[in-house]
Amino acid sequence: MNYRHIYMCIIAHAKSEEKLGLRKRGNGEYYESHHILPKSLFTLWKKRKSNIVLLTAREHFFVHELLTKIYPTPQMTYALHAFV
Repeated sequence: MNYRHIYMCIIAHAKSEEKLGLRKRGNGEYYESHHILPKSLFTLWKKRKSNIVLLTAREHFFVHELLTKIYPTPQMTYALHAFV
């Protein structure tokens, strides 16, 4: 299974909804900020606004599950277990 493709599809969908104005804070929906390229692995990208996307809580948990499969590192495992 291509976990990276699934991950990028979720990110692309969220970014397109942000661009259309459907995803924004304060519209009655709950969103969490997510670093597209993980801060722990891509430190040069951690402060760039283009690296952050708003995700629903469900999407956020699911993309972290995908990240543990894409990047099987202790940092990604810790990030996933921080949700529990």
